[in-house]
Amino acid sequence: MLLTAIKIKLAALVAVAGLNTDTLKNPEVVKTLESLAADQATAQKEPGKVDINASLTKAVEKIAELAKAGDADANYALGKWATLGVFQNATPEAVLGFYKASADKGNILAKVELGALMLQAFPQDGEKLKEAVKLIEEAEAAGNNDARRALAQLTLQGA
Repeated sequence: MLLTAIKIKLAALVAVAGLNTDTLKNPEVVKTLESLAADQATAQKEPGKVDINASLTKAVEKIAELAKAGDADANYALGKWATLGVFQNATPEAVLGFYKASADKGNILAKVELGALMLQAFPQDGEKLKEAVKLIEEAEAAGNNDARRALAQLTLQGA
């Protein structure tokens, strides 16, 4: 029952939770997410035509496989899903690990997410705070508006 609830929640994420395929570079990740979204749409229009649970399982397994192989987009997707509670047993360390693996390979969205999480998780650790600000600055330099807002907030707070 819990796995089904996670799968249903995951289906909604493809369409609404910030996993915009326009921001992803790996065609395999994009194809996997688009296929899942198409299956979700079909299942909503024609119940019983598509086994959405099988489709979800296949997509999650593919994204996890790509993440394990070090793919930046797949690690970002897993980090985002863990942050949003899709993976309810994901530890904070796992979430940071997903985002770090992605950010280390240049994923701008992961840099923003990782930087923001580090600011929250390590407020007393000067080195981690410097790393967090650096990640956010790199994302802002790449034109990310979330990073731009985060830097403005940090400036307003005197950080």
